[in-house]
Amino acid sequence: MDICSSCQHREECDAPTKGLDFECLGRRLLAKNVRRLRKQKGLTQKELSHRAGIDRTYLTRLETEAINVSVNVVFALAKSLDTRPESLFNFDKERPESPEPLVDSSSA
Repeated sequence: MDICSSCQHREECDAPTKGLDFECLGRRLLAKNVRRLRKQKGLTQKELSHRAGIDRTYLTRLETEAINVSVNVVFALAKSLDTRPESLFNFDKERPESPEPLVDSSSA
């Protein structure tokens, strides 16, 4: 699996958010936020996967940043976690860094 050049070992990576390419950053944010929200709600992977209509092993792979998921899965997980889809991509409040914007709003 390809991951960003700053992230040779996902489990051991402590690269700042700015060092990640957007694909890797997206996987990391989604994985971290799904896992955090699932645990906050006291759900097991089995319970959340059942609610979202996905296989438990698929959820495990998502939570370990091993796969990219479809928009449909993001929406199903958000609904199952009683949150908005965009909240699954929120930056960690403990890490103030954020990547450069994808689009320069001043040129729009």
